[in-house]
Amino acid sequence: MIKNKIMTLRKQLALGYLLIVLLMSIQSVVTYLNISKNKDTALWTKHTLEVISVGHRLEKQLLEMETGLRGYLLTGELLFLVPFEQGKEDFSQSFNIALQLVSDNNQQVQLLEDIMALETEWIEQVAHNQIAARNKIKQGHATMQDISTLIADENGYNFVDKLRYKLITFINNEEKLLKGREINELNADRTLMNQIFFGSLFTLLMAIVLIYFTMRRITGQINDMTELAKQIASGDLSQKINSPGVDEIGDLARSINVMVDRLNEISGQADAIANGDYSIEVKQNNDNDRLAIALNEMKNQVQERTIAMQESEKKMQRANDNLQLQNILKSQVSQITDLTQGATDIPTVSNTIISELAKMTDSGHGALYITKHSDEVGAELTLKLIASYAFDHRKNSLSEIYLGQGLVGQCAKEKEQILITNAPSDYVQIYSGLGEKSPLNIIVTPITFESKLIAVIELASFSHFSESKIEMLQLVSNNIGAVFNNMQNLAQTKKLLQKML
Repeated sequence: MIKNKIMTLRKQLALGYLLIVLLMSIQSVVTYLNISKNKDTALWTKHTLEVISVGHRLEKQLLEMETGLRGYLLTGELLFLVPFEQGKEDFSQSFNIALQLVSDNNQQVQLLEDIMALETEWIEQVAHNQIAARNKIKQGHATMQDISTLIADENGYNFVDKLRYKLITFINNEEKLLKGREINELNADRTLMNQIFFGSLFTLLMAIVLIYFTMRRITGQINDMTELAKQIASGDLSQKINSPGVDEIGDLARSINVMVDRLNEISGQADAIANGDYSIEVKQNNDNDRLAIALNEMKNQVQERTIAMQESEKKMQRANDNLQLQNILKSQVSQITDLTQGATDIPTVSNTIISELAKMTDSGHGALYITKHSDEVGAELTLKLIASYAFDHRKNSLSEIYLGQGLVGQCAKEKEQILITNAPSDYVQIYSGLGEKSPLNIIVTPITFESKLIAVIELASFSHFSESKIEMLQLVSNNIGAVFNNMQNLAQTKKLLQKML
């Protein structure tokens, strides 16, 4: 009978271990599913960022088409139709990419279809008519008054305004989705952490409960073990059975003593793991020590998932930092662009721009040089100082610079940005527009439009120019180049009209 009871007890213990392993397996499966869900959320976040990027490309390509069309209408030069035609092709390609990316979003698909319909209608009903009218002027069948009437037609402005509004709506919709998905990703991470913690705690508690009930099954027949069983059931593992017998009951008593020792060891190790100490390796008594194996697996999985969550949080923080930086860049570029809206006088807008750029980049000095073309045959291109910031406080400054002369002239010659950082006091003298002096940090940026040099911006600071400031200057220079080019074209057009009249 005792042997049968011992065999029954072994079966019960095996069943208890299996239940513990099952619970831990369920915990592992749930953890894996949550991690997979987090990965899917991260992929959707990346997908939304791609859609937003394509939306901004559509905005840029629409602006290129509009700028090219106006340039052709004002000058009649076929060169201005190149960005218009290229913009149409690029707009169509970007549209197809965007349509494919948002194919699962009926609202965004409808917005894109409306945008393409408006773009097609604008080209067919407005752009082609204006181009045809401009061609008539070149053929002598119409006058500039006719083209002025077409340009002033509110129909074209309405089309473009509608397009811009729908593009902004499209981008805003995606940005709302992005915010929601970022929140979902954060909530999913929190859910995963809670699931790992409480799931592990639940599994440990279930193991203790199973052991408790197993011990209760045998304490009724073993009076010497009753008190010990109660202590174990209550969680007190400080006592053992003294002088166990040599019979089967003694074997059971010794087994209980071994179990108490093992539980003390595993409990201590489990406590250490729960406190974040993953350096502990739970020792296996044999190859069938399922509890030790399962606890080691749990420890390894918890450690891996903790590291994965930490990496995920770091990546999320980097993504947030990058997004904030991009928003700052967009805000600064938009701020400069707003300054040029409606501007007709280059000197006035130049002073406004250089003053604002100097403040944005924490520069103590700034200058803006514009290209000056001489009517004399073979005359060399020069750069004329047209605007400055804190210019009156500098010495040996140059108001006119030849191509290749100093930093400004070299920048104009190469059409490439030049950055001088941490110039020492005994460094060779740099002949720049700021004079014969070695500023701590100097950046010179060319302003071009379609590979044509328009102007050069020079800034000097006693602090380093960060990568974001350098990128901002490059982005702003492109917009300023287009604005200055349009203003110069308008000035030339006025001169031509005056000569014609």
